[in-house]
Amino acid sequence: MSLADIRVPTIAPELGCIRQVAYIVKDIDVAMKEWQVERGVKGFVVARDAQPLSNASYRGKKKHSVIIDLAFGYLDDLQVELIELKDDTPSMYKEALDRNQVDLQHYAVVVEDFDGAYQFARDKGFETIVDSGVKGIARMSYIEATDFEKNVFDEDEKTFMTTPEGHGIILEVIEWNGMTKPYFDTIQQMVDALPEGQLYREFSLSSTTPIGELAKILPGFIWKAITRKL
Repeated sequence: MSLADIRVPTIAPELGCIRQVAYIVKDIDVAMKEWQVERGVKGFVVARDAQPLSNASYRGKKKHSVIIDLAFGYLDDLQVELIELKDDTPSMYKEALDRNQVDLQHYAVVVEDFDGAYQFARDKGFETIVDSGVKGIARMSYIEATDFEKNVFDEDEKTFMTTPEGHGIILEVIEWNGMTKPYFDTIQQMVDALPEGQLYREFSLSSTTPIGELAKILPGFIWKAITRKL
């Protein structure tokens, strides 16, 4: 399998560009091997028992982060994410598994105008599943297509508004800035550095945090938070 075999549509410019395609899997180790042998991914970096969503709300309610295994690989510059759910906490992943959706789950788009992209998608019939992150640092939201009369893809790609099983496609909308870009860059560099034939190496999501950028942002963020309360 090549990049041409992956379902990646052309998305509306208001939603930036698709940088990642994500799949829910039952066994991440089996899935990584299949993607390497059958689909041409060089290898993966894996975060076990990860809790990636900070300051998150699910279906409008604040919640503790769900526990998942995450694997990241690449086909050209497209990031492939494999997700194995590790607990029974109510989540969008459990929703998918409960309806036997073990396949394509979401596309991740990166946008500089987060608020504009978020509102554009909402106007196109997407509903919010998860909001996470912090305004002023970095935000990320998962939104699900619910109105299939509307479309955020090219006119001849309207079928991409649903998954192969017929459920609404989910978009992960990522605020693209100095905090999030290094996350993608660091993961791609780790994948590129894998020895030929090696299936995976393990890593921690915290290792991708750009400490220098965070140090620059944090003082201003704290000051704004204080002055808003005065």
